[in-house]
Amino acid sequence: MDKAEAKKKMEYHERRKKYYKEKLDKLEAEEKRIGFKYSKRK
Repeated sequence: MDKAEAKKKMEYHERRKKYYKEKLDKLEAEEKRIGFKYSKRK
């Protein structure tokens, strides 16, 4: 594996990490919103 390839792979994983982090943030926000709705209803 040469330097350029390694760099490309690293960037690819950075992108995936960002993608998964965004997914997680979205899910957590959704959970909070739903939890808030339910706690409000009580």
